[in-house]
Amino acid sequence: MAISGNKTLRTKCAACGKEIPSEVDPDPSGRQTWALLGEDSGKAKVFPACRDCYEKGWRPPGFKG
Repeated sequence: MAISGNKTLRTKCAACGKEIPSEVDPDPSGRQTWALLGEDSGKAKVFPACRDCYEKGWRPPGFKG
């Protein structure tokens, strides 16, 4: 079973809270989860984002990209 099909390996979009796979597909055309580097309390943190939020332009606080 692929990671994306495993219901125990899921995370939530940091922007909308939608449940998404924890795996980040290396092919952007099929990607459902985007790992975006931002800041939380001045420290670097990876924020998971769903395809919809990423495509709408959501970026975490302190995004560097």
